[in-house]
Amino acid sequence: MAQTPVERLADYVKSRYETNEVFDNLVSNLLAKEKRNIEEAIMYALDEDGHTGDWKIKFVADYYNRTFNK
Repeated sequence: MAQTPVERLADYVKSRYETNEVFDNLVSNLLAKEKRNIEEAIMYALDEDGHTGDWKIKFVADYYNRTFNK
């Protein structure tokens, strides 16, 4: 399973330090932002290549889910 950079960093910190709910909330927010950034980057690339249609939204979601097994 592939991990995003934020997930790898969070796992690293959790394995070495005691964490709390504040840390978990921060990680959750960062993961949501990272997901949006990845999805927006893919959409931008598809737009730049001239692709149109609603299939792009499904493609982006499927790509993220396949790549990061979510």
